[in-house]
Amino acid sequence: MKTQIKEKEARKRPAGRRPAQSKRPVPGKHSGPDGSAASGTRRLFSLRNKIFVSFLLPILFVVVIGIISYNAAAGGLSEKFKDSSMQVSRMAMDYVDVSLAFIKGEALQYMVDGGLVSYSLGSMEGDQIAKTNFLNDTRSGLVAIQHMNSMIHNIHIVTKKGIDMCSTSAAERQDGIYEEYCAEIQAGSGDGRTISQWAEGHEALDGVLSLNAADTFLVYQIPTNKKAAYIVVDISSSALYERLGAIDFGEGSICGFVTDSGKELLAGGLAALLVICTSALWLRQRGAQSAAYTACVYQNGQLLHSIPLDQVTESYRFTIEADDGGYNIVEVSPAGISIAQADCPDQICVLQGRISDSLLPITCLPHRLVIELKPCAPASTAPSPDAVAY
Repeated sequence: MKTQIKEKEARKRPAGRRPAQSKRPVPGKHSGPDGSAASGTRRLFSLRNKIFVSFLLPILFVVVIGIISYNAAAGGLSEKFKDSSMQVSRMAMDYVDVSLAFIKGEALQYMVDGGLVSYSLGSMEGDQIAKTNFLNDTRSGLVAIQHMNSMIHNIHIVTKKGIDMCSTSAAERQDGIYEEYCAEIQAGSGDGRTISQWAEGHEALDGVLSLNAADTFLVYQIPTNKKAAYIVVDISSSALYERLGAIDFGEGSICGFVTDSGKELLAGGLAALLVICTSALWLRQRGAQSAAYTACVYQNGQLLHSIPLDQVTESYRFTIEADDGGYNIVEVSPAGISIAQADCPDQICVLQGRISDSLLPITCLPHRLVIELKPCAPASTAPSPDAVAY
């Protein structure tokens, strides 16, 4: 009977419908077997994770310390490289300074040489034996000076028309071209009046003596005491190139002498550049001002004036009286200092012209006057470098 009743109830139930079942919680990755979050937290701080973290932390510490140490070491190497570059540039400039001082000193000696002044004024034209002996002796002296300094390519004494010139480049006599040479110098000056002691060449002299202009990178020129001749010293391009080749800032570096008008002589690769500019040679500092000088004026060993040239904005003059009643008129400008006028007999101080560096002082022996330029002490907060390597 009970079996029949169950069969009837089963026939009355809709098709596909099953008895309801009780739901159980499904364990998740952040829950325990009972579905709680406490089990996920226990997994985060499990022994395996603790071992992994304890192994990773020392590695991270070593990596951080390594990066800091590398940066510190790289900074130290960079500073050492800069220091060595400065030392090399100073040595190069010292070599150039000594050579230029020697050249200037020898030229000044010929500028006041009594025999040369007398010859350039034509006093020996009537005595061919004395003239020949003078030219031979003078040329021998010029050749000796040339051999003493590898920076000197040639030395010339440019005389007036009708008086033979003297040059280390040729033993044959050539008629003077003093007027043409002076005209070329004046044409090369900006205002036609300011005559620079340094030039980049001499086309008139090259044409007469058949000189190769490429052999001369720079020219030092100064007139004799009576302005009857010019002493001209050619600076050798090959000697400068050899000096540049001896400077090494590393693979790919390039060193060069560059004049203020853009004439350049380069040696090396293409990655770095040390520029040493010359107009009388001066060291150009890219992004930095040139060295400042203080003009010190002495008479009888006593300091009369101390003039910082970097503070001079306009040119002016002042007079210094000598013990014997003579005088020197000193001209100060932002570009340098000179003696514009003097009543001394030899006029060497006036002919020396304006100085803008510390290579040679201006000296007036009759009036016991000396003017020299001294580099200003750099500010301690912002020291100025001697050169910059790129």
